[in-house]
Parts: sequence; C-alpha cells; structure tokens
Amino acid sequence: MQQVLRDYIPEQLKKLSQWIILNKESEALYDQVSTESLQECSKIDLLSFEEAYKIAYSRISNRLGFVFTKDNPFVVVTVKNPFDSQGDLNQLGSEISDQICSYTEYIDDGIQIICEGILPSGNQNKSFDDIEMIDNGILTITGDAMYENVQIYECTREVVQIYNKYFCKTNNNPKQKVINSSPSPTEIIDILHNMEQGTQLIDLFEGNWQPYYDSHMEADIALCTALAVATNYNKELIDETFRHSKLFRDSWDNKYYDEGRTYGEEVLTKVINPSNKDNIEYQSFLEPTDTLPPWYLSGEKGKLSFIPAVLAEHLSNKESIIYSNSNYYQFQNGVYKEITNQTVKSIIQGNLLKRHVKPSHIKDTEEFLKILNHQPDQTLNGESLAYLINFRNGILNVNTKHFSPHTQQHFSSIQMNCFYDLSSKAPQFHKYLSQVLDESTIPLVQELMGYLLIPNTQAQKAFILFGPGRTGKSTLLQIIEMIIGNNNISNVSWQGLEDKFQPATLYGMLVNLYGDLPATSLKDTANFKALTGGDTINAQFKNKQIFSFKNKARLVFSCNQLPHNNVDRTDAFYRRIILVPFIKQVPSDQVDPNLIQQLKKEKEGIVQWALQGLYRLMKNSFKFSESEIADSILEKYKTNNDSVLWFMKNYCELNLDTRCYSQDLYTAYKSQCKINGLQAKTQPQFNDDIINYANGSVLKDKEGKTKRAIYRGISLLKF
Repeated sequence: MQQVLRDYIPEQLKKLSQWIILNKESEALYDQVSTESLQECSKIDLLSFEEAYKIAYSRISNRLGFVFTKDNPFVVVTVKNPFDSQGDLNQLGSEISDQICSYTEYIDDGIQIICEGILPSGNQNKSFDDIEMIDNGILTITGDAMYENVQIYECTREVVQIYNKYFCKTNNNPKQKVINSSPSPTEIIDILHNMEQGTQLIDLFEGNWQPYYDSHMEADIALCTALAVATNYNKELIDETFRHSKLFRDSWDNKYYDEGRTYGEEVLTKVINPSNKDNIEYQSFLEPTDTLPPWYLSGEKGKLSFIPAVLAEHLSNKESIIYSNSNYYQFQNGVYKEITNQTVKSIIQGNLLKRHVKPSHIKDTEEFLKILNHQPDQTLNGESLAYLINFRNGILNVNTKHFSPHTQQHFSSIQMNCFYDLSSKAPQFHKYLSQVLDESTIPLVQELMGYLLIPNTQAQKAFILFGPGRTGKSTLLQIIEMIIGNNNISNVSWQGLEDKFQPATLYGMLVNLYGDLPATSLKDTANFKALTGGDTINAQFKNKQIFSFKNKARLVFSCNQLPHNNVDRTDAFYRRIILVPFIKQVPSDQVDPNLIQQLKKEKEGIVQWALQGLYRLMKNSFKFSESEIADSILEKYKTNNDSVLWFMKNYCELNLDTRCYSQDLYTAYKSQCKINGLQAKTQPQFNDDIINYANGSVLKDKEGKTKRAIYRGISLLKF
C-alpha cells in the first residue's frame, strides 16, 4: 500500500463511513457505480476509516479511497501538473491553492484540494485542461498534506470564481439553466433545487443553516453565491429572492458601513464582484454582534494583522497546556495528558479566522506557546510527587494522609483508574487471596500493591510472581492493571530490558507488567539493575533521538519457570529480586470465570487495603515483610543460576577432615553439568568459586609426594 499519513487526513472525512479499498480488482466494479447519492452506492462495501485503513495495509497494491457523493457538502478541485521544473508551484498551481484556503494534499500527478461548497452549474463534474472540479466520485486519499492546515473549509465563493474563469466559456452542458429574463423568486428556487447541492441550498433558503455553517454570515454568503449563479449575477434578483428566504433578518437593511452601506449591500457587492480572498476585509462581513478577536488588529481599510503572541497567551490561560520533555501536555480531569503536536495545531487553528488562516500563523503561535508554557524536563512526576497518589477524585499525600482536590500545580501525568474512598471494602478480593496465597505471603503482597501506587523506587526491588498454572498469578496482574490503568503501564519482559529500544517505553510509566516470562536466559542485567535502582538511564525510541530519564516504573513479572541467569552472580542483582510464591493450585472445576468482573467492583476497597501495606512498608524504611517460602525459592534460584554453587550443594560435602583431588572434583563437575544441561565454567573459574563459596572452610593445597593439587575440607558425595 502507498504510504498514507493518517494523522493529516481531515476529521471531517474520517468520521464518515464512506471509505473503500482501491486496487485493480475493485476499480472495475467502481467504474460502473453511480456516486450521485449514498443510496446509489449500495453495491459498494463502504467502510469506516479505521476499518479501511487496517485492510488497506494487508496488500501492497491497495490504496485508500473515499466515495464523495452529492449528499455531502464537499467539492474536490484537482490540479494536474502544478509544479515547475524546480519543484515549486507553477502559476496555475499557485493561483488555485492560494484561492481555495482548505485542506490540500499531494497526489501522484498533482494536488487535490477538498473544501465544502457548491459546484455552480449542471449535474456533471467539471474538467478543463489541468483542472478538475467534482462533487461526487471516488478518489484516492493520501493524507500527504501540503500545509499544516488540515481542516476542510466552506469555499463556495472561491469555487464559483474558479468555475467562472475556467469553465463558463467552454461549458456547453445542455442541462445548465441560464437566466435570460427576469424570473420570479419561485422560479429561482426551482433552479436552486436542480443545482448540485440542491438539498442543502433549499435547507438554507428555509433557514436551516446550523448543520452546514458556523454562523449566519457564512450561510448568507453561501446562499447569495448560489443565487448569483442562478440569476447570472443579477444583483436585484439576488436581493429580492434572498428577502423571501428565512435567512433574511432586519440586520440585512441596517446601515453599518462607510457611506451608509447596509450589511446586505456589502454581502451582495462581495458576491457580485469577488476579489482575491487575501484582500477581502474581514470587517466588511462583520455584523454588529460579531467581535474581532484580540489577536487580530484592523489597520487602514480594514486590513488585518495577526499577533501570534496574543493568541498564545490566550491559549495558555484557556487550554491549560504545558511543554516539557519536547512534548505537549494538557491538564484534563486532574491529570496532565500528552497531546500531539497536531492536536495543538488544531487548537490554534480553531481560534483563527477561517479566511485568513496561513501556515505561518499556526507555526508562530506554537513557538510562542512553547516559550510561555515551558517546564523543566523533570517537572512531570518529579521528586516532589514521590509520596502523592493522584486518584480520579483528588490527591492523597501518603506522608500526611491528607486528601485534597486536584490543582494544575500537581504536575502529574499519572492518575489511578479509581477513586479514593475510605469506606470501600473488598470481601471477594480477600477470599481470592486466601485461596491462592500462603498466609505468610499475604503481607508481602499487600506491601507490593501499596508500593506500586506511588511514583517511588526507593525500595529498589523487582517482583516475580512465581508458581505453576492456575495459581492466581495472572489474576493479580489484572487487578494491578485495572487499578493503575493501562495508560500508566508498560509491558516489557525481563529479557526485553536488554533491547535497544524497549526500555524507552517505561518512560512516564508507574508500573511495568509482563506475564508468562519466556524461559530464555538473561544475557545482560545492567538495565535491570539501573531501572530497579531508580538510576537515570539513556533510552531511545526507534527513529528518535536518545534521551535520558529517571525510571519510576516498578518491574512486576510472572512465570512458571524462572529464566536462567549465567551472567551476573553479584549480590547487587539478587538483592533486587523479590519472589512472590503462588503455590496453591485452584482445581479447574473451581475456577470462577467471572472473578475479574466481580473484583472490578471492589477496586476502591482493594486500594484501601493496599494503602495499609504501603504505610507499613514506609514505617519499616521500605523493607518488605519476609516470607520463608519466598526466601527459600530465591535461594534455590540463586543456586540453580550458578553451576558451581549448584554442584557444591548437590554433589559435595564440606568437612574439615576430608580432602579431594582438584582434577577429580572438576571432572565430576563437568560431567554433571553436561548431564543436567548446564554450561560448565573453566577450571580457573571453578577453582576460584570453590574457595569463595566455601567461605574459608576449603583450602587448596598440594599433595606431599605427588605434588598433585588437592582441596582440603571438601569431598565428593557418592552418585
């Protein structure tokens, strides 16, 4: 499929289910289908944007298409060969793109501009040399926007201007109705009805303008433009007919302008004698009830000047936006949520006058917005928030246990997916715990869940839920997920922490969850130790710049089989691990498929229980409650990860009165490693480990007569 830049496709098109897949097979069918109305498109399988976008990527030959019909208000103007030899817009391309200020995208052989409007005459699409104008048909949509302005605007007047210049002299359409006499308003209405977009025009005539336009003024201009086409630009007939419409109101005859001109006269003058849109005076279309925004200044002859700094300041006060870590965030419902650059541009664009939008206005305003709202990189979720929990209904300070309302000064991008409610209970959750955990392990789990609520890595621990299937491990992960919220959770495996790009996904997260770890051995533990220790690490998203961040995401994994670690035997590695044993298997006939749904109703109660664990953990200086079962499993894991330690515990006896030849001991070690599928160490490494692990009870010596190397204090067991 050709590259489609989905973020730049106008929302006015995305929200309509008129998308199709274009390829060689489908085009033969589409050529035979009328697109006059949606009803006539019944042979076409029309899709939503998301459906079409997903399918389009299934084959490289697919293209994304949109079905334009006369039921929609759209007109598409295509300019072929609009570029000169230098790749810049030629005279025709510049003229058309400058005149129609609406969404413009690059296509294979030119550019296409999509606007709202009325195609002036007849019932056929228009084509003249390198210009084509249509209001129904099937077109490829690329999303390759020519400008940052990706909105579709009403441009009937501009469409009429282009039509008059390029099509009137060559149009021999017999269906076109030309007014040579002075018809009555009733006859003119009949002509409107037969024009393209006739239904919309009659709606306007009946006063129903709200579905089509943002203001009365725009509706007035659109209807008068259509009347101009229907009457061959007869000013008196336009005025007379407009007065019969329900758009007419007293302000039409009020004198608001220089030389005693009325609002109606000003509208008719612009419709009859349209000038280039860049010279149209905004104020000449203002009714007294309209107000010029303060970021526009009116100069001589009503010419407007745009002041980006004023608009930026207005948006700073209105939109609650900050700029930090090269990203925009907006304060919404008590939390700062990341928003895209395109969203910010759309916000800016929504405050600009439609007929005066220029890419430079958006760009300049955004630059001022960045300056006015810049916050240091460590502001969001910084150290000042280490003991604060952002709930949906307020902020809890776990040091003081004080609960307060949200404020924009709490620069938090993390919010729990639940409310703070002291009265909530969780009876089903406690029943679940008693079914899957040993009683001595429950305090550990309570502290674990409380610890995950705060953006704090002081404990420097990672957690591994360990045990066979049907022991409730995945249920606990789902409980954590439904409380913390998906948007605050990353999902990187233990092994994935070694990857070049995956650690970057932990940035800004509260927890990293990964269930069912693969059994693949660990190859590097540097990132694991740095992330659990809260160190600042360098990270990178694919095709992006390297950046630094201080991790706040606690690592929580689950597995049936612990991955081997043959690369790090240090205490710095093992002291970071807390194994949480799940040893009670639930019989398959007792598994409750509705348990998670029941526990969702107890989120607030589970949080209150977890907070008690957090308070206990903080009181104990972030030292977790001990579990003999957990300690035993960790010790076994440590042993199994070191082939020498494993060999000593299983095949040797430490006794000061015993001795063993060094070579015999190493030969037995290599043999058992081979039998058990373990990687044997070299003999020098083996010799060093024997001495170190024996803690001084084993000494290396030489036999007196033979001078053979021996170990005193260790011997082989019979096996």
